[in-house]
Amino acid sequence: MASAVHRSGQLDEDALPGTFLRRLDHAFQFAVANTALIILLIATFSACGGLALGCTINQQHIGLMFGMVITPMIFFGCTYYPWSALKTFPILQKAVLINPLVYASEGMRATLVPQFPHLSIIAVIGALLFFDVLLLVVGLRQFENKAVS
Repeated sequence: MASAVHRSGQLDEDALPGTFLRRLDHAFQFAVANTALIILLIATFSACGGLALGCTINQQHIGLMFGMVITPMIFFGCTYYPWSALKTFPILQKAVLINPLVYASEGMRATLVPQFPHLSIIAVIGALLFFDVLLLVVGLRQFENKAVS
């Protein structure tokens, strides 16, 4: 503890044992909270999207849903590449932003490997909240239409 005191007699808090660990602990808690929030929003998006698609498409056309909806969503959803990799194709880079899977992929990329380029975490959270609410409303409306008919 003697090294934690300056020559002037004042306490140097950064030199106290455990200060670095407390700071690390706060950063770690923030990272875990961000990751948990993103995972919760993605799970909600998946559930609401499944409800909306499942109640919109007839049973006879379920196979087409994978070829016409799911596959393009995956390929244009920035799952295999970061969104910033599309900077050489600016029109496509802006167009893929209507795909909610872009925000899910970029959110996971931002929380798990923050050193790689990614969209802003605030934009990701806002977009995922928007798509969650939109797909929930559409899914519940379609479910009610199917249940009543």
